[in-house]
Amino acid sequence: MMAINYKFLIIAILSYIYAYLQGGLLAYSIFYIFLFMIVIAIISTLSYYLFTDVNLELNNNVFYCGNNEKVSLNVYNKGMFNIPYIMIRGELFSMLDSRYEGEAMSLRFFQNLNYEYHITFRKRGIYNINDFKVNTSDLFNFINIEKKIKNRNSIKVYPRIYDLDESISSSNEFSENPFLNKGFLEDIYSVKEMREYRDGDSLKRINWKVSAKLNKLFVKSYEVLSYQEVIILLDMNKDVYEIDKDGLYEESLIDMCVSIVNYISNKGFRVKLHINSKMEKFIEVNNKDDFNKVMEFFVENKSDGVKSYDTFIKTKARESRGNTMILITSNITESLLKSIEGLKGDGQNIALFYLGKVERKDRIEYLSKLGVILFDICSLAKWD
Repeated sequence: MMAINYKFLIIAILSYIYAYLQGGLLAYSIFYIFLFMIVIAIISTLSYYLFTDVNLELNNNVFYCGNNEKVSLNVYNKGMFNIPYIMIRGELFSMLDSRYEGEAMSLRFFQNLNYEYHITFRKRGIYNINDFKVNTSDLFNFINIEKKIKNRNSIKVYPRIYDLDESISSSNEFSENPFLNKGFLEDIYSVKEMREYRDGDSLKRINWKVSAKLNKLFVKSYEVLSYQEVIILLDMNKDVYEIDKDGLYEESLIDMCVSIVNYISNKGFRVKLHINSKMEKFIEVNNKDDFNKVMEFFVENKSDGVKSYDTFIKTKARESRGNTMILITSNITESLLKSIEGLKGDGQNIALFYLGKVERKDRIEYLSKLGVILFDICSLAKWD
């Protein structure tokens, strides 16, 4: 795209008319000066367009949310004309600061400049930070020209993966109600046997009635149930995130979802991930390739679901029966509480991952009394 300073052009035309009508050395000298300036402007801006280049160097090939990445912006003037003014715009600069329009500079002939930045990807998705618009102008500001530099390789930013081994195993709720432990589950409603207390046993397992009768501490040992599958139901209903203008709540849930899938699959379980999106998505995770499909889905899709989460859960309840069910949502509604009540009434083993900063404490306390295993995503992820 090219823009011409028409005021300058009009003055040049008037100088020619003046020289033609008036004649004389002075009049033609003025005209030739303007003509020379126009010719130089055309040649120089053509050189700027052909020989100016911008390149972005990245230290990594794979990017994740929350990571601070160092990038280098290289600007080249391969032509023989000085560039008095060059403005570089692109998505890169808006990521640094929403008010940051771009980088302005001047370049000597055959000069290269290097700029280094540190950027943090706050949201997953596909970015074109290596695409730029380069605006240059000649010395006389007669011609302004814009050059678009496009790179075919866009950058994919994946959800971050938290290491949940330490954070989950240190959770009292998890350790007392382990729904994943070396390939088996404990049924907290079926006591297998009673045995004497040993150092390291949890006080919550002590049967106080039996201990009082026998004058010794006895603990409960639960029946072990064999489980091979874990069902995960993720809420991606768009209404949930309407108040989340920056999209950080959504990113936190997605980050935690992929972290849970990674954690469970590494334990040797088969994961069945059901996603409450506009076009409901089901991904079964048995190996690394399946997990990569999960990551790719979240890179390309935002929350656009229209079905309520409690309705979504009801449609998956029969399939989940007999397996551990993990619910991931940021919005615990009254209707969701009723759905969970029904599932617990059927003896369903449920773990709920929720955003502690946006939930009512009374609902959390009620779910805890129902025997739901609760995890605060903010605490697990150490999210501020």
